[in-house]
Amino acid sequence: MRLTVAPLRFGAGIKGKVLDSFAAGLPCVMTPIAAEGLPLSAALQGLVGDNPAALAERVVRYHADEMANAAAGAAAAGMAEQEFTPDRVRGALGEMLGLSSAKSMALSVA
Repeated sequence: MRLTVAPLRFGAGIKGKVLDSFAAGLPCVMTPIAAEGLPLSAALQGLVGDNPAALAERVVRYHADEMANAAAGAAAAGMAEQEFTPDRVRGALGEMLGLSSAKSMALSVA
């Protein structure tokens, strides 16, 4: 597998399918809706296309260009590893619930 595609037209929040792809080190070509809530670096912003032609161009590019694919995959894996660790998720959930950091660390993330 060289990449995934998330041509979402509606939805809200962070999309698990995109994070799953990133965590596996795979670029995910996506619409702006699929990218919502993700802290995309410049290296990952090139994966976003806002119309069918732009999405098709990105799919072809990241499938055919091994260097672009590898760079985007590494950036994706790094972002997922840095931003979506269990500790960061616990902390964000605890903050949202108004818990102290000690209590938020006690939260279990499935």
